[in-house]
Formats: sequence, structure tokens, C-alpha cells
Amino acid sequence: MTENCNGGLPAWEDFSAFDCAFEIDSFMDSLADWCEAYPDSQEPAEYRIGEKSFLIRRLNLQATEMERVLEREKPGLYRRTWYPGFFDQMFVRLDELVESPDNLKAELPWIKESALKTLIIAHEFFNPAYLAKVVKETRTEAVGNAIRNNNKNAAQKSRASKGITLAIQHLLKIAQSNSEKTAEQIWRALKRYDESAPLDCDDFSVFEVDGELKSIYRDTGKADGRAIKKNSFHRAFARAKK
Repeated sequence: MTENCNGGLPAWEDFSAFDCAFEIDSFMDSLADWCEAYPDSQEPAEYRIGEKSFLIRRLNLQATEMERVLEREKPGLYRRTWYPGFFDQMFVRLDELVESPDNLKAELPWIKESALKTLIIAHEFFNPAYLAKVVKETRTEAVGNAIRNNNKNAAQKSRASKGITLAIQHLLKIAQSNSEKTAEQIWRALKRYDESAPLDCDDFSVFEVDGELKSIYRDTGKADGRAIKKNSFHRAFARAKK
């Protein structure tokens, strides 16, 4: 990765999720073709918009580089901007579409709008005057506090639940062998816990309500990440076993 003289930013191809609007158009055409072929397409949605896709890889690259630039100015600066909330919400929505690919065609306009927005953000960062303005404004405590609160709420809803991960690991640990417990078996075991009698793991209480597995902080009762339905539990199970 080579850096240019623009505030320590890497070369454009090592920073921006998309090279230009034409690349976005080409990507969207390819995604539209996949939607037309679905469900006969042999390629899973995960390879188009999920963890194994070009899209997620490039979005992660841009988000990481933006964070690096701002954190170099002052630790904690990135989380005081609106950027992480934007990327977090985009990742979550794409993850939901991987779980429900039938909805992907209807969401193509949103994906294109979001992709264009990431390109605009990348161009803004490559403008030294704009970047200096972001740093100056974000360092202002009043502005920073307001943005931080918004991003905290968004991230809390979007991120994976640590409590649910710990609960899965707890049930796997008490089994004689991890291989003896499938995701289906662990899901059924966790469904036995309700809000009045949850499974407590470290600082979290995990329980099932209305078909969703939830986790809250025991001390505050606030949500610990997003709730999980059965059709997406296998991904949480896979993460917990890593």
C-alpha cells in the first residue's frame, strides 16, 4: 500500500471502496443480473453482498482507512463523527439481505445510493480542506458529544451481541464435545431461558422472547447488540465456535 502526500492517505485504489461511478454502475448491473437469476443462481448471496464479497471487502477497507486517518489526529476522533454509524448500519442491512435474498432486488436502489455515498465520502477525504474541517469540527466537544450519542445508539443496535456469543460458548463448554452440539441443539437449549429466568453470562443476561434471542446488560437492562432470530442463529453459532 502506497501513501500520497494528502494527509497520509494511501493511493486512491487502496482507499476508496469504488474507483468511480462507472464501477458502481457495473457492480449494480452485475447484482441486478444475479437477482434476475435467483433462486436458480448457483452463487450464494454471501459472495455478492456478504462477508465473502468484493463489496464488503472494499467497504471494510475504506472504513478502516478513514478511521486510521482520523485516529492519527486524535484517538477517539473517528467514533465522534457520523461515518462509523453510516458504515455500521450499511453492514447490518447487507447482512440482513444475505439472510433474506428474496428482498435483495427491491433493495438495489438503496445499495446503489449507499455505494455512491461512500464514493462521495472518499472524495471528500481526499480534499485537504474538507478533512481539516472535519477534524476541527469533531474536536469541538459540543458537536462531538451529540454525534457520539447518535453513533453509540446506532452501533449498539447494529453490532453482534457479545452476551449471545458467551452464552453459546458456555453451552458448548459444558457439553462433552463441541461436535456433539449443533446450532439447532444450542438454539433449542437457549429457548428454555426467558426474561424472568435468563441465562447469565458475565455481565449479560440472555433469553428468548417472541421468537428472538436477546441479550441485555444485567446492571442497566440496556440491549447488548442486535437480537437474533432462528434463521440467522447459525452465523452467531459459527462466530462463537471460532
